[in-house]
Amino acid sequence: MRKNNLHIFNSNLNNKLKLIPLKTKFNDTGKIRYLPSTSKEWKNTIYSYYNKNMKNFGTNNINANKIIKSYFHLYFKDQNFISSKFLTKNRQRDFIRKIYVSSLETKHINSKIIMTFYTLNWGRVKLFKNYLNLLTFNNFKIIKMWRLRLRNKINLFMSKDLEKKNLIYKEYKKTGKDLFVYKYKLLSESLKWYNLYMKLYLTRVMKFKFFAELKFLRKFEFNFKLNKFKFDTFLPKLGNMLSKIYKNNIEFNIINLKTYSLHSDIFTQILTSKIDTQNMLPNHVLKDAIKDITLAKTNHVEEKSYYMKYQDSLLLENKYKNLSLLSIINSKEVINNTCSLNKLLKEIPNYTSESLGKYNKDYSNISHLIFNSIKYKNLRGVRIEVKGRLSKRYRADRSVFKMKWKGGLKDIDYSSKNLPTTVYRGVRKPNILYSLSPSKRRVGAFALRGWLSAK
Repeated sequence: MRKNNLHIFNSNLNNKLKLIPLKTKFNDTGKIRYLPSTSKEWKNTIYSYYNKNMKNFGTNNINANKIIKSYFHLYFKDQNFISSKFLTKNRQRDFIRKIYVSSLETKHINSKIIMTFYTLNWGRVKLFKNYLNLLTFNNFKIIKMWRLRLRNKINLFMSKDLEKKNLIYKEYKKTGKDLFVYKYKLLSESLKWYNLYMKLYLTRVMKFKFFAELKFLRKFEFNFKLNKFKFDTFLPKLGNMLSKIYKNNIEFNIINLKTYSLHSDIFTQILTSKIDTQNMLPNHVLKDAIKDITLAKTNHVEEKSYYMKYQDSLLLENKYKNLSLLSIINSKEVINNTCSLNKLLKEIPNYTSESLGKYNKDYSNISHLIFNSIKYKNLRGVRIEVKGRLSKRYRADRSVFKMKWKGGLKDIDYSSKNLPTTVYRGVRKPNILYSLSPSKRRVGAFALRGWLSAK
């Protein structure tokens, strides 16, 4: 039996006339569906196995979110140090001009944990503007004062009494020299001493007259530096605190946003703080928020038009009817050297480090191509809902519900064009960011929900 098996094996091995399947595949594969990042569906993505710490990831994330938010709300302990009034911690946290932080998105690897979160630094922009405005105003006042003193001094030298009494002027007049030369020499000698006098005078003026302005400048400068240190010098200390919770090295990926309408967590936080601290009517807050938001310009007729499915000729499935490697190599395109894959393999040795400089033009637009391939980066619609005890204190109808929207939340590729889209867990959609932020007032509690759709 063993000899027969070996004979069959050797005969099949030496058989050169092997069968190639004749069944050809006729594909009409069109546009491939877009796959968004998994971090939008899952806040925690784990690429390693922790036997002991897997159970604690939920509580660890809650604690980490609290620590990060309290870290970015840090203020000076002694308010007299920056010459400002005493404010409680709750009052300081209620300021609208502060650093807003979104919820964490963690990525667990064997060596480290990558934490990504979005921030909106409104405090830095406001402090910098106040500092510049106060500085320019004070500089203008000082320069104005210096000009007045200088003008009075020059007028004193140019007065007729000085010209009549001065003997040097008479000698210049006898010799016939120009009066302008005499004035120039007199001013050049006196201005050196006058500059010293003005410096001493201005230091005294700054101490007494501009004492309050210097206080404000010092306050803005220290607050601005504290805001700056939160993002660079103090971050390792925050990483050490969080590494004790997760028992692993931590790497931060902080994304600074320019406007609050780019992330739903920050969007709802700002609106709730406006309703809570300023005791404004919710309808006015929602109207102002929707006015500030600018949506991407779209042609609605072209956007909702019927999408004609076409065959993508660049796909491998459509280019070759049989996907076996032998049939691709033996095809007419490869034999005639027209296959793009064959050209690429032949040109690989030519792309050395010296020759890369010649082909820079081919790779100049690669960043634009990658950026254009990313979907859901343009804002398409907003929806805001507020519900809770938002009326005046002594009224019967305390529960209020308000809603405002702009644009739409539908995914056009799925609803109008019948293109395939990915589905997230539950009711969540890939083109929508949703968040809820609860808060309370004197009358009672309320909550604000926000949806941001992209295209």
